[in-house]
Amino acid sequence: MTETSDPDVMNLADALSVTWRPGEPRRLTYVERERGADAVYDYRFDIDASERVAAFDERISGRWGQVDWCPAGRHLLYTRDGDVRVYDTETGEESTPAPSDAFDNAPRFSPDGERIAFISSRGDAGNDIWVVDRDGSNLEQVTEGANPHDDKRWEPSWSPEGDRIAYVGAADWQGRDWADEAHVVHVGTGEVDRLTRGLSVTSVPSWSPSGDRVAFFAKEVAEPWYRHSEDIHVHDLRKGSREIYPVEASHQYNVQQPVWDGDDRLFFPTRERGEQQIEAMLLHDESDARGIPTRVTVHDGVFGAGPIALSPDGEYLGFSYAEADRPPHPRAIPTAGGHEQQLRDPEVPDGVVVPENVTYESFDGQYVNGYLYKPESVTEDDPAPALVQVHGGGHFQYGDGWHPIEQYLAAHGYVVFAIDFRGSGGYGRAFQELSMGTGTAGRSTTPARPLGSCGRCRTPRTVSVSTAGRGVAS
Repeated sequence: MTETSDPDVMNLADALSVTWRPGEPRRLTYVERERGADAVYDYRFDIDASERVAAFDERISGRWGQVDWCPAGRHLLYTRDGDVRVYDTETGEESTPAPSDAFDNAPRFSPDGERIAFISSRGDAGNDIWVVDRDGSNLEQVTEGANPHDDKRWEPSWSPEGDRIAYVGAADWQGRDWADEAHVVHVGTGEVDRLTRGLSVTSVPSWSPSGDRVAFFAKEVAEPWYRHSEDIHVHDLRKGSREIYPVEASHQYNVQQPVWDGDDRLFFPTRERGEQQIEAMLLHDESDARGIPTRVTVHDGVFGAGPIALSPDGEYLGFSYAEADRPPHPRAIPTAGGHEQQLRDPEVPDGVVVPENVTYESFDGQYVNGYLYKPESVTEDDPAPALVQVHGGGHFQYGDGWHPIEQYLAAHGYVVFAIDFRGSGGYGRAFQELSMGTGTAGRSTTPARPLGSCGRCRTPRTVSVSTAGRGVAS
């Protein structure tokens, strides 16, 4: 095998999620994870540099590292070791307002900063919303059996007035997959308003600034395969009506959501093939462009796991962003449009490659997209062994982002072909439907064609078939 460099691509610093510091329209807070430890930074536009807010010797807030600021901008909210934590950025002290042996997650400050809503399995009915005062007093359970004990995907969403919480619940799932419905619970009384029936809601509901509407991504329960092509649903709480906008929104892992601004406009992520962009859509009745999405960003990568964040003055959008040869890092763009600003330049070792975007013709004339990772040192005289890689979850896709496993394999002398097989998102619903019905697992040798034609790799004798699709080559 060809000698290659050995970059430590599996442990590069990733900017997981972003949020804006309250009262500071030009301070973007981001959580950076490196070697399993998290640190919180403020990027300051005035000095064009980042300042560390807090550092930990472990992960905080689970897989996605989301944090929340108290509206006064002093206290930081997150989870650590399964408990809700409040960190005082002036004293460096950490408190635990509602300790228990249960697993708590997704804490969010109320709009006045006096109360904290979070998801907890401490009750007998499942994962429910609980509310506690910031000092640890007045702990109360708000919902009853909102989600099963093993369902920890969602987070509470406070109304602007702080009297209601929107959430996604699957209490009556009754064995149905993807049966996630939107609800609103009144904090004082525990009364629950169910907003949807027969839908699969795929994002946390987002409140309009006036508190009279909520927006979320959703699809029909009968359409579980159409991930990365959801519609936006806007529910009017005053009228009890709902409007649907077929925008084919695309997001990651249930943590991204539509974002409202003060001009009755929604910002949301979309995906086309491997690229992910931010689009905007006006919703007020006076506009001739009502309900028509238009693009805000123009770039080649994808977003990180965390949601898009709107600055306190509504003039900037912040987000985590990754490219094929760069791990996720914080960026911002004016909502009026213009230059997209990279706020931190990620450190990337030598040996990282930019994959070649390759398509190949399948057995039935359809074209399948893939990413070909080739070590720079590989030559026709010294070819490398080749691997075909498939993504997990039949409805996901690779995208033009950072993939450390493929980079690691390329750094160790392998040519890797990562393919978006039938059913992958980002190519439209018709392409996703090709994976349904009778299987095509026997057609799994087709990806060998691009590998054999690259001239610098040994064509694989066999190609593994993914259980996520009907044969990875189809």
